[in-house]
Amino acid sequence: MKRTLKGLIVGVLMAGLLLVWSSSGWGTGVPSVVAATPQRPERIAPSYQGEFDVEVLIDGVRQEKLAGRGRNYVEAVKGAEYALRIRNPLPVRVAVALSVDGLNTIDA
Repeated sequence: MKRTLKGLIVGVLMAGLLLVWSSSGWGTGVPSVVAATPQRPERIAPSYQGEFDVEVLIDGVRQEKLAGRGRNYVEAVKGAEYALRIRNPLPVRVAVALSVDGLNTIDA
């Protein structure tokens, strides 16, 4: 009698767990309850297709860009001083990471 009662209790508990598990969505990856919290729209800046530009000046003269391997190059002139002019067409400031020959050129 004790063994039968114990088996019956275990069986009822297992059936109850199985019922709870199947109705809750456990194991299916689908939540049984979806939170009703309002979603805030993400603030995303519009993309800009304008004319950002970088110019290389050697001794104050703008240099012609040479295209190659998906990049732009400028012919190096030994002993000449050069400057970089970066054009931002937006009415707001933007961040720039600039390096020349792998060296960081801006300390901001």
